[in-house]
Amino acid sequence: MKKNASGAKLALRYGYVPCRLGLCGPEDKGEKKIIMNYLYGKDKLEFAARKILKKFKGAHPYYQLIAKASKISNPLDQKVVEAYWIGNGLLDKIRISELKKMMTEKFLPLGKISLAKIKNLPPRSVAHHNFHILFIGSVTGRFEANEAGQDICRVSWGKVISIKKDKIVVERQPLKFGKKISLDKPAVRAVFWDRKILPEVEENDVVSIHWNHAIEKLSPRQITNIKKYTGDVLKIINQRR
Repeated sequence: MKKNASGAKLALRYGYVPCRLGLCGPEDKGEKKIIMNYLYGKDKLEFAARKILKKFKGAHPYYQLIAKASKISNPLDQKVVEAYWIGNGLLDKIRISELKKMMTEKFLPLGKISLAKIKNLPPRSVAHHNFHILFIGSVTGRFEANEAGQDICRVSWGKVISIKKDKIVVERQPLKFGKKISLDKPAVRAVFWDRKILPEVEENDVVSIHWNHAIEKLSPRQITNIKKYTGDVLKIINQRR
């Protein structure tokens, strides 16, 4: 992801695979085509892409919440989108009362999340995708988050070991489930790679991974943040197990 790349494009990088699978976002084939054309470089479609992003009922309310807490007018600002998927200091500005209010207003009417779950959010809950998938789950009911599903849907990271035609081999820590959830020892696996979306990947790079697809090359700062916020999320989740 280029330094000044659109936050909308970053949001759709993370959202396009589950959307393609029918698990989130728009269900209309035409809108899915717009997403892919936009990701493949047709930047004139950005206005349409931004409208489509409002149909991601799980993610878009977080963008609005994070932006409002930091007084950022654009909920698709790149720093805002990065905060939700990777994690950064913007998350630390959100009060638990604001998080509960957002969930009550945006998620409760969708009928899949109970008011009791929202009221009983752990005190240190964060507006991060990994917290959402591990604690809240699907707000539309289009995805059943069992253990395997939680591991594939959370954002992880992996060091690139080798590069193939349409896949890259990475070293990644899967989730380990038991009385507590933790990161297991590193394991080597192949993940899908679309070079039209992520053209610049080399061995020893660290990439983010969502739905078994490489999403973006991470900077040292982002690596630190995804590790920190994933660790924080696991501590929060384990307090309720």
